[in-house]
Amino acid sequence: MGGKSKQLDAFQVIRLRATRRASLYVAIIIVAYAVLAEFSLVPRSDHYNPYLSFGIAVLFTVLAAWRVMLKSARVTSPFHLLLLSHALSAIAIIFVTGFMGPLTVAWVLLIMMSILFFSQVAVAASISSIYLVMALSLLLSAPVSAETVLQHMFYATIIVILGWYLNELRIAQVSEHSELVSTHHRELTQQNQLMTLINSLSQAIVSVSPSGIVQLYNAAALDLLDTNQSLNGKNIKEILHLVDAQKKPIHIIDELKKVTSSMQRDDLAHQLADGELVRLDIGSSIIYGQNNKRTGYLLILRDITKSKTLDEERDEFIAVISHELRTPITIAEGTVSNVEMLIEKGAKPSVVKKSITSAHDQIIYLSNMVNDLSTLSRAERGAGDDFELINLKELAEQLYNEYSPKAQESNLQLNIELPKSRVYIHTSRLYIEEIIQNFITNAIKYTDTGSVTLSISTKPNKSVSIAVSDTGIGMSKKDTKKVFEKFYRAEDYRTRETSGTGLGLYVVQKLAQKIGVHVQVESTLNKGSIFSLEIALASKELIENETND
Repeated sequence: MGGKSKQLDAFQVIRLRATRRASLYVAIIIVAYAVLAEFSLVPRSDHYNPYLSFGIAVLFTVLAAWRVMLKSARVTSPFHLLLLSHALSAIAIIFVTGFMGPLTVAWVLLIMMSILFFSQVAVAASISSIYLVMALSLLLSAPVSAETVLQHMFYATIIVILGWYLNELRIAQVSEHSELVSTHHRELTQQNQLMTLINSLSQAIVSVSPSGIVQLYNAAALDLLDTNQSLNGKNIKEILHLVDAQKKPIHIIDELKKVTSSMQRDDLAHQLADGELVRLDIGSSIIYGQNNKRTGYLLILRDITKSKTLDEERDEFIAVISHELRTPITIAEGTVSNVEMLIEKGAKPSVVKKSITSAHDQIIYLSNMVNDLSTLSRAERGAGDDFELINLKELAEQLYNEYSPKAQESNLQLNIELPKSRVYIHTSRLYIEEIIQNFITNAIKYTDTGSVTLSISTKPNKSVSIAVSDTGIGMSKKDTKKVFEKFYRAEDYRTRETSGTGLGLYVVQKLAQKIGVHVQVESTLNKGSIFSLEIALASKELIENETND
C-alpha cells in the first residue's frame, strides 16, 4: 500500500484523530453486536462462535484503545494497523455478524481510513477486498442459492460504490486544497516580489486605508519619517505631521478626500520632533475596490528639501547679482556717455581723464565680480576637485613674491613667516591658492598703514595653520558673523570707500567646504583682522611616494 509520513502537519493530526475515533466506533459496534448476538437479539453468522466473537471484540477494543492513547505526532506503522483492522473486521463479518450484517457497512470506515492515509492503489485494494470477504463468506456457507449470491453481490456493490464515491470526494478535496496552497504560494511570491520592488525604491511609499490606517510601507518611508518602528496599524496623522508654508497643520487624509483622481503637491513639509522641516513632494492615487468604491490611498513621498533650498538660493542669487551688476553697468554707461559729451564740448583732458578713470573703476569692479563668479562656478562643477601633494612653503613664497609689489604700492609691508622644514599638504592646489590669495588681497585692501603677514605654522595634531593677519580697519562682532555671506559688505564707511563685490569671502567659504576645512576670522575694530584655516599635513607615505616618483 502507500508510504508513511514521519512528521505530521496540523491537517495530518486531524486525520489521525479521525481514524482513532473510527477505530473506537468499530470496536463499540463489534462489542455491542457480540453481546446482542450471544442472547440471539440480532442476526448472527451461520458460523457464529461465542469465543471467537468475544475474542475479536477484545482485540478490536485493545486496538482502538491503543490508537486513541497514541498522542505523539508520529504514527507507528499505519500500514500494519490498517491491515490488522481489515483482517479483524473480515473475521468479525464472517464469524460474528454474517456478510449481510451491519458490520459490513462499517467497512466504509476502513475505506475512509485508506483514503486519508494511503495511495490510490491502497484505496482500490481496501474497496475491492469487500468482494474477497463476500467470497469467503459464501464459500464457508456452501451450498448457497443464486438468490443469496445476488443479495451478497448487491450488498457488496453498494459498499464499493459508496467507497469510490468517498474516494472521488477526497480526490476533489485534495485537488482543491492543492490549488488553494498553490494559489497561496503564488500570492506570497508575488507579495514578496512586490515588497522587494517597493523596498528597492528610493522614494517613500505608504499605502493607507480610507480612514488613514497604514497598511503597507517601504524602508524609504522609515528613513523619511526618521523612525525605526513599525508603521502598520498606525494612523498616518500620527506619523506624518504636515504643515503648509505658514506652518499651519495639514491633515493629509482630509486633503485626499477632496480629490477625485490623483494629487500632486510640493508646498507641504513634514515637521520632525526637533522642529526641523522636511519639504516634501507628495503624489497620491486613489485605490478602488469593487463597485468603484475607495478602499485606500497610495502615497509617494519625496524629500525635496535640498532641491527647494537650492532653487530658492538660485532665485535669490540671480536677483541679487542682477541688482549688483545693474549699478556698475549704469554708472559705467553714464560715465562713458558723459565722456563722449565732454569730448564734443572740448572739455579739458584732466576732466575727461577723471570720468574715464571712474568708468574704468566700474569695469574693474565688474571684472572682479565675474572672476569671483567664475571661481564659484568652477568649484560647483568640481573643476578643482583633484587633490595633489603641495609644498606649502613654496606656495607661500610664490604668493609673497606675487603680492609684495601690490603691498608696496599701498605703502604696506608684506611679511612672511614660515617653518624651517618643508611642509606638505594633500589638497586642491586651485582651491587652497584661491583662498590664500583672497585673504592677502582683502588684507591689503582694508589696511591703510602697517603690515600684512602671511604665516605658516605646524600644529602638534599633525596639521598646519595658514593665517593672514593685518593691521587694518578691522570689523565689529556683528560684521564678523556675516562676513562670509554672499554680497555682504560691512556698514563701515571705510569699507564702502573701497571697491568690493561682497563675493570674495563667500567664495572662500565654498572652496574651504570643498576641501573639508573651516575658515575662521578674528577681528577687532580699528586694530586689524586675522583670517585662518587649519588643514591636515600629508602622510609620510604619500610624501615619500610622490617625491620618489
